[in-house]
Amino acid sequence: MDETQEPFAQLWSDRPSIPTGTALIMPMEVAGESAKDKLARLRNKLSEKRADGMLVTMLDEVAWLTNLRGCDVEYNPVVVSYMLVTNDSATLFVGSEKIDTDVADYLATEGILIAPYENVWAALAAYDKATILVQPTRCNAAVTRNLKSGVELLFEDSPIAAMKAVKNSTEIDGFKKAMLAEGIAMVKLLHWLKPAVEKGGLCELDVDRKLTELRSEDDTFRGLSFATISAYGKNGAIVHYEPTEESNAPLHPEGFLLLDCGGQYTGGTTDITRTIALGNLTPEQCEDYTRVLRGHISLAMAKFPKGTCGTQLDVLARQWLWQAGENYLHGTGHGVGHFLNVHEGPHQIRMNHMPAPLLPGTTVTNEPGLYKAGRHGIRIENTMLVVPHCTTEFGEYCALQPLTICPIDKTPIVPEILGIEAIEYLNSYHAWVFELLSPYFEGEMFEFLKMQCAPL
Repeated sequence: MDETQEPFAQLWSDRPSIPTGTALIMPMEVAGESAKDKLARLRNKLSEKRADGMLVTMLDEVAWLTNLRGCDVEYNPVVVSYMLVTNDSATLFVGSEKIDTDVADYLATEGILIAPYENVWAALAAYDKATILVQPTRCNAAVTRNLKSGVELLFEDSPIAAMKAVKNSTEIDGFKKAMLAEGIAMVKLLHWLKPAVEKGGLCELDVDRKLTELRSEDDTFRGLSFATISAYGKNGAIVHYEPTEESNAPLHPEGFLLLDCGGQYTGGTTDITRTIALGNLTPEQCEDYTRVLRGHISLAMAKFPKGTCGTQLDVLARQWLWQAGENYLHGTGHGVGHFLNVHEGPHQIRMNHMPAPLLPGTTVTNEPGLYKAGRHGIRIENTMLVVPHCTTEFGEYCALQPLTICPIDKTPIVPEILGIEAIEYLNSYHAWVFELLSPYFEGEMFEFLKMQCAPL
């Protein structure tokens, strides 16, 4: 095999071509910071690491850095590209068909050059700086092979991930608008769901289609942020279940529907899970639901020193399950992009050690669950914003503020297991949900929302 060629070019005979969708500009009133200013901040970070340049390989990092969005990857509004940033230049390597005149003019004003996508290898071969930063877990070996000898490789994590994780005030405002649109659609779905199930003939995929239809009523909706998990009964115990035409289970007025879904809006990305009682439940289902909810609320109520990492908080969500000898084997929380990938880091909330701190301005999900094979699955998820809480003689403290605006099903709750403090939090959360959503409903829908948000 010719080692100068990409091996996939010879091994993958029916490889699909790179998508050709046009890149879109995120205006300042949505992005909140110019690409030029982001590049200046990045160059300062690179200087601190003694790096003269960096090859940006992660598509969401390129998108954030340039304030461009695209449609090249399903659910993720990114553009297939590379970006080479040095202390005195920035070049976006991208297919010419993706860059129209407006985007080309915009990039020029931001100090970003454009080159053909395939020219990235020649640019690396011609790289004339002393050092370059590459993230070894996020790039291929061709990067190091194409650099000429003498260039010092700095294998480090990309500084862009941590920069991108902390949202500015404009991005946070966009998230709140996206969550409002999502909450309106979700309440409409909940109002429709149980009567439709009782009528009969409804299946898992019908719920997915209905929710997409309801989301599409908002002009800022751009598509799903991931494949909807609409999982009824025992399918809910499959953590990453995705209904297909073959597995599409019929819904009955009993048991749980686990609905994990998210949308891409021009102002932000949503990720929400609700476990919905469709009818009669067993005592086991009610207890399991209540323990998951209590864990969700315990984490939501957390106050912690600034710089705390997610691993240090993870037990708050698991403790009530652990008391019953139960657990779940996925992470409790992940970052969420701003009209970008629904999963982003570097911060996470999970049992295995993740050192990245939870800082004010970062978004993170709160999604404990419980899964019993062949029986049922439960997960309750809100997207949260890390905010300042207080400053004391012991330092700065942070808290988690909910961004997700949607009622949580109260039907399965066992009050004596949930506890007074958690009940008070839930009532407060529902009062906030009602305050924000009630202006958008009237008549029967208003009364439905009022009932869903009534104090426990």
